[in-house]
Amino acid sequence: MSQTALKIIALICMTLDHIATFIPGAPEWLHLIGRVSAPIFIFCLVAGFDKTRSRRQMLLRLYILSVAMAVLNTVSNLWLFDGFTVENNIFQTLFCILLLIQLMSESRKKTALYLAASFVIAVPMLLNSEVLFYPDVLTPVLSAVIGNPFLAEGRMMTVLLGLLMHHFYQNKRKLSISLMIYFVFQFINSQLFLCTIILRLFTRVLFDASRIEQFISALTEMTLGIQMFPPGISIVYSTAWVGIFALPLFLLYNGQRGRGVKKLFYIYYPAHIYLLAFLRLIIGEPPIPDDFVDILGE
Repeated sequence: MSQTALKIIALICMTLDHIATFIPGAPEWLHLIGRVSAPIFIFCLVAGFDKTRSRRQMLLRLYILSVAMAVLNTVSNLWLFDGFTVENNIFQTLFCILLLIQLMSESRKKTALYLAASFVIAVPMLLNSEVLFYPDVLTPVLSAVIGNPFLAEGRMMTVLLGLLMHHFYQNKRKLSISLMIYFVFQFINSQLFLCTIILRLFTRVLFDASRIEQFISALTEMTLGIQMFPPGISIVYSTAWVGIFALPLFLLYNGQRGRGVKKLFYIYYPAHIYLLAFLRLIIGEPPIPDDFVDILGE
């Protein structure tokens, strides 16, 4: 299976996922289908990065798209959309993955410095805009401009997925093992609340500090992208682990780029996001069911 075939499958799955995100009343299980799209796009990206004629040009293209998408999101959220926001910007995540791959190939010191600086910058930006005296709405733009992986869509866990794929994609056995470990962790964490339990034991048993627990939990979610699920979260809503079902497609990859669609993703991604967002604006929010209104006592 070529990269072209993989990308077309990913585009279809991504569209279904975003239909569930933007269109009121769309079935939530569409998210389950859509969760395989990001791993497929990332796989194609890292596989193509080693074959591209100019890594610098590929990085620059993704950086420009990332900043442009962030600016477009911010402007749209301020003046067009009412009651909901558009936060999708996979371009920033893809850029951060490739930048880290490039830095790791050059110098461990550069890589460590980039990650440390990104984390130090991300924490105050996430804690409170009043600390830095700028509106929250500017955070996505600033995040894209500095190329911060801790503030990218999917956070560091998604970036880590890209690094794993790049390291192992040429060895299908090692790729399978590494991705199974990654997604099994996501499943155990989402269904058995592994990270939440560990954090609770650490903060409440050792220190009896619920505020510390809340702070670390929020910081973990906002920077690393590791979900700290409370008990009772449905499989339908904790879907990061579903990406494992993209693995069989990776194993069918034949190393060929295929024909056409080289720039299709770059055009289709923002176009379909804003088409669905405008449909959401036209449709509006679904009415609250009468029985739910009765429960609220309204």
